Amino acid sequence: MTQQALLTDKEAADYLNVSVSFLRKSRLGKHPRGPAFIRIGRLVRYRQKDLDAFIDGKVITSYDSLPNSLRQPSKVTRASAYIS
Repeated sequence: MTQQALLTDKEAADYLNVSVSFLRKSRLGKHPRGPAFIRIGRLVRYRQKDLDAFIDGKVITSYDSLPNSLRQPSKVTRASAYIS
């Protein structure tokens, strides 16, 4: 088995270009489907292949392929807000 370096929160956040806070919240379930992580005692580490898999899972080819729940809400103009 090939040994792969384990990344810290800071290293993983830099690799993904996200905040450390995002990673911590994703582990607590506040950001669903965050990257996979490893716990070694009290330490949390990330494997690069798991971070790559997380990135690959976020690829979007078209907004039309997204479920409505994941699409950005359309902006409501002031005039259309009063039309029933």
